[in-house]
Amino acid sequence: MDTRTDCNTIIEITMFEGRNRAAKAELYSAICRNLETNPGILANDIDNYSFL
Repeated sequence: MDTRTDCNTIIEITMFEGRNRAAKAELYSAICRNLETNPGILANDIDNYSFL
């Protein structure tokens, strides 16, 4: 079931090789937390094209 709203947001991040899965997951989590706090974009509206 798709829980996204009309505010669906796509963020593209380019990283150098060498980051482990845990570091990538923490970055993604921090981005979601920060965007939810300000400007108020829900985590469901942030697409994760799985760079993890």
